[in-house]
Amino acid sequence: MDIIARYISDKDKTQTILNHSENAAVLCSKTMKKAGLGILGYLTGLIHDMGKASP
Repeated sequence: MDIIARYISDKDKTQTILNHSENAAVLCSKTMKKAGLGILGYLTGLIHDMGKASP
């Protein structure tokens, strides 16, 4: 069962929490890399929406 993280209304599509978290991790890593914290940024991106996975 896929857990939905977000709905993209202009494309009428959903994004799974796995796909959304991976995309956020890459983006956050790129941003935080400038401060030497790329790995921390990646981990933060991975877990930022994990609350959506709980009942």
